[in-house]
Amino acid sequence: NPITFEPDLQPCPYPAFTNEGIFWVMLAELDTARKAQDILIQVLSSLKWKNRNWQLHLYGKGKDKEMLEKLIQASGLENKVFLQGFTSNIKQTLQNCHLLLQCTRIDAMPLSVVEAMAMARPCVVSTVGDMPVWIEDGVHGFVCRDVTVAGTDETLENCWQQKDNWATMGRNAFDTFIKKYP
Repeated sequence: NPITFEPDLQPCPYPAFTNEGIFWVMLAELDTARKAQDILIQVLSSLKWKNRNWQLHLYGKGKDKEMLEKLIQASGLENKVFLQGFTSNIKQTLQNCHLLLQCTRIDAMPLSVVEAMAMARPCVVSTVGDMPVWIEDGVHGFVCRDVTVAGTDETLENCWQQKDNWATMGRNAFDTFIKKYP
């Protein structure tokens, strides 16, 4: 599928880390059986994650919106996890984020991963579909080998500890996008 915007010929500048925190984005239908947003919220509800400076913006519509709203509230993450609804401005959304999260249970090759790579953003993906063909662990982002609370937490912890390398990983992702995308 074609990406939803005209890709630039140079990597998009990587946003600086600010006092407002690190911005993560997930672009996916709100369908936890396939997209596992519930696992992500459970991981981020631990004290270790609550004490860190980040925000997660979940973009998409779907049948599990109400359940996710309740889970966010019950987890005390109302000031960290935001359901943003559908967006048609993918380029702007990705330009403002530091990292794309796509740790899903069922996927082929999410367009959002290719679009994030086109915007020079590293990705955290699972081992489903073609995502590990495009994202090499530690090079273009991170690969979650087990989409469970423990497996996702381990991957995100590894990712967090390497946040000073995210801009480089984003440039690597852009280079791979240029090579692989027709």
